[in-house]
Amino acid sequence: MNNIDIEVVPVDGQSNKGTFKLSQDGRVCHLVLSMGGQEFEVEALDFWSALVELREELAGPGLTPVCYGASRHVYPSGLCLETGSGVNAYKLRMGELSGPDDLVNIFDTGPDVEVASVKEQQEFFETWQKSI
Repeated sequence: MNNIDIEVVPVDGQSNKGTFKLSQDGRVCHLVLSMGGQEFEVEALDFWSALVELREELAGPGLTPVCYGASRHVYPSGLCLETGSGVNAYKLRMGELSGPDDLVNIFDTGPDVEVASVKEQQEFFETWQKSI
């Protein structure tokens, strides 16, 4: 099991600290976010899908993890989902194809993370697809 410290930002902008716990049982990926005495737990066939499900659950109380997997301009390829359990995804730029240098771990963070809802991220991906 991997533990990854994460910042979680609520709508009011006050930062909270949390920890992602990642584990895999055969083909099933388990993702747990522990934060302030609460635990949010999901499972899916890959970690990208688990993170999407977790983000949708966190949207109810207005929370968003600050990581590449929740960034507007990051999205996985089919190969990322199949070969790495969905832990990696590509940074996307309008009008440009992504390459190996654009690959990021979805649970990492950086100064270029632009937190977005699942819907906003999907819309950016669809717009990017049309731009290339």
